[in-house]
Amino acid sequence: MLSADFHESAKMTLKTLGPFPLESAAEVAAYILNNGLPHIVAFSGDLGAGKTTLVRELMSMMGATGEVNSPTFGIINEYRTGDNRKVCHTDWYRIKDAAELMDTGIQEYLDDPDCLILIEWPEVGQSLLTGEEVLFVEIEHAGEQRIYHLNLRH
Repeated sequence: MLSADFHESAKMTLKTLGPFPLESAAEVAAYILNNGLPHIVAFSGDLGAGKTTLVRELMSMMGATGEVNSPTFGIINEYRTGDNRKVCHTDWYRIKDAAELMDTGIQEYLDDPDCLILIEWPEVGQSLLTGEEVLFVEIEHAGEQRIYHLNLRH
């Protein structure tokens, strides 16, 4: 669950952080972790915006070992945090529709409340996220800096 900082209203809360240099994704990751994580975090932004960079920072701060790579071609990568929590890192960039997404086995992760799901390019699978508490992180280019828009949706 997210802290009161994200729960300013019953509907949704928008929090904007930045601008930060891309190398400062650690500051944004720390903010997200310090305010609690819902079961699902979705990252949007243009190619090269820093979605995978932010996921790497989150995983590093959560004590994950091993290399965190973009799952663009494998669709789903699974990791473990330092406290042995399962993490599903998925990239829906190459997915055509929600039906194809279901063929990847994503429903198993969505149904597991103990699994943290990190989604890059969530737009194609929005229908699968209906009714779920999701922290949407939109990353906007601002020259050499990034602006992070955090929006909690139910």
